[in-house]
Amino acid sequence: MTSPAPNAQKSQSTKTPKQGRKARTEVAVVMTLVVLVSVLVVSVYNFWTAGDLLKTSVESQLLGIGESRAARIESGMESLEATAASLASGTGMAVALNDLSNGYRALDESPSAAQVEELRAEYEAGVASVVPPGYEVPPIDTIFPASDRARYLQYYYIAANPFEDRSNLDNPGDGSEYSIAHATYHPGLRSVADALDIGDLLLIDAATSSVVYSVDKNTDFGTNLAAGPYSDSALADAVLDQLRFAAAGDAVVVDFEPYIPAGLKPTAFMAAAIRDQGRVIGAVAFEIPNDALAAMTTADLDWKGTGLGETGEVYIVGEDLLMRSDSRLWLEDPDQYVEDATNAGYATEMVAAIEGFDTTVLIQPVDTEAVAAALAGTDFVDVTTNYLGQDTLTVAGPLEVKGLQWVAVSEITRAEAFGAMRSHSIALLIFIAVLTPLVIGFAFLISKRMLRPIGPIVDAAGRIGQGDLDTQLSVSSKDEFGDLASKLNGVVAALQDQAAELMQAEKDTTEMLLAVMPERMVEQFRSGDRDIAEAVRNATMIAISVDEPGVVQMSEQEAIADHTVAVSSGIANIAKRYGVEPVASTATQYLAVAGLAVDDDAAGQAVQYATAVRDWLAKASDGAGVSITTHIGLSAGDVVAGVLGTDRVVYNVWGDPTRNAASLAAVAQSGQILVDPVVASHVGDEWAVEPVLGLVNLDGSEIQGWRVVGLKADLDPTTGLMDVT
Repeated sequence: MTSPAPNAQKSQSTKTPKQGRKARTEVAVVMTLVVLVSVLVVSVYNFWTAGDLLKTSVESQLLGIGESRAARIESGMESLEATAASLASGTGMAVALNDLSNGYRALDESPSAAQVEELRAEYEAGVASVVPPGYEVPPIDTIFPASDRARYLQYYYIAANPFEDRSNLDNPGDGSEYSIAHATYHPGLRSVADALDIGDLLLIDAATSSVVYSVDKNTDFGTNLAAGPYSDSALADAVLDQLRFAAAGDAVVVDFEPYIPAGLKPTAFMAAAIRDQGRVIGAVAFEIPNDALAAMTTADLDWKGTGLGETGEVYIVGEDLLMRSDSRLWLEDPDQYVEDATNAGYATEMVAAIEGFDTTVLIQPVDTEAVAAALAGTDFVDVTTNYLGQDTLTVAGPLEVKGLQWVAVSEITRAEAFGAMRSHSIALLIFIAVLTPLVIGFAFLISKRMLRPIGPIVDAAGRIGQGDLDTQLSVSSKDEFGDLASKLNGVVAALQDQAAELMQAEKDTTEMLLAVMPERMVEQFRSGDRDIAEAVRNATMIAISVDEPGVVQMSEQEAIADHTVAVSSGIANIAKRYGVEPVASTATQYLAVAGLAVDDDAAGQAVQYATAVRDWLAKASDGAGVSITTHIGLSAGDVVAGVLGTDRVVYNVWGDPTRNAASLAAVAQSGQILVDPVVASHVGDEWAVEPVLGLVNLDGSEIQGWRVVGLKADLDPTTGLMDVT
């Protein structure tokens, strides 16, 4: 590469056309070689790496989709567990169960023979209607209720029910004590089931092991789960066995099984024990229809919208290697599914069962490498063969659902996963092949004049693009390049002014937003989101009330005003030290929250903060010569924190813990820290707390409160008092 330099110098000095043309030709040839070599290297590298890059990209996308769906399933099941526990813990549910159970036990009238026959006919017609053609109808005697109570209730609420939707019947008019109780509670319980969008809701009496109430009035209504026709069901096992050992507030889930009262549809149950004064008096259970699980796995049948394309799907498999959610192909094209299942070697009986029951749930086996790994507790990500014998890119992993061993599988056919990138690579090669001669021709055109003058301008523009705003071009010509250099200098000057203004505006805006909302919400607010809200579980609210003394003279007024400003600043600094977020404040009231930005329990953190504030206020007041009293209340639970408003931005936290903390602060004595039962239970291992009796709210209602005595490590082990030595 030493020969072109003398030629170039000679060209510049002699200005001969021949030498000029030779230099431009050499430049064009070099540019052509660079382009061709670059294209060749990129092409070779692309073919070597495209497969791995594509696999990694699709795996990441599929993994993200699978994790998203798995999280939706897990959160959905947790929500159902919380719903069951909430229903069971309500006092109204215990009252309803007691009254319905008493009415059930008081039934002493047997149905007539004609009524029994009418009920039997209802059974024969109902069971036959849900059994697909070609399948044997189970003997009616195996599912027909044996007790007179069950037959009596089923006759009036099922056989003699005038409504097509049996849940519309409030009172059959038989005059029984049970029907009176049913008419009282059924409308409300029916509304609860409708609002929660669940299947049938059942109440089971612990004393008789009987289903004393059902919203939908299916054939399990009135039957005995211990000795009746459904004694071997998973529901009976959950209610009669598992709930005996479940802690208060816990719920148990029953895996899907074909359930005759639900029309042989795959049905799961969520159940929780109902307690009355600590004693288990029964249970509440509600159906989880398979449609609800399908909505979680398919995103309401929106596979393409979730990034699964034409063949991708997410489904659930149980420990028995059977599907718990429907196959996408079955839902979209049953005929194609039957053909593929037959070609995969499945027995005709299995395929016929899927067609007859119109579902792959509990019928289609998924005995694959991915499922085996997931059931063993290992995440699986690889190309494998799915349950229909198709080559797929598959991601599988275990689901965290209490009481169930389920795995979630996300997959897409290999042809679709790699087809898009293959087409893209071909299109890219064609594009490069067409672009190369165009670039060569353009290089010859611009080499004559544009090559030398544009260099300094390009270099300067590159420095400016990298943020070097000190770049200045010397204007050495009066042609277009001189004008361009002059204008570029003007652009640099304008950019310098704009950069300074933007930096100052950015600083001012950030300081303003940090004054009214937490730092973690500032970026979201600045991105354009004006209504920001987040639901937080187990947050702890701290309400601090500061009573200032009365003001008589102007000097006292100024001293108290200065002290108030110092108190507000000090409380805010303590909040930063303990990771607590201030929510709102006035001259005498302060509200803060712990636990918004972390996942672990923040009750102990909140108590530390409250203790630090109380002690600091006492010292600060003595130092300032101002006598004040401090009252602090803490309450923990679920809250919603958010930023609302457009013209005037407001950050706040809503929920029962906010009100409860303020109520405890209002009744706390001077220097006292009162906490609610939740906080007391969470900090009891580290802090000494003792109940305070006789606390009454402003509205006259009783408040449960515990006084924080101090750290257990600081207590005198013999007296239980603070060790002041």
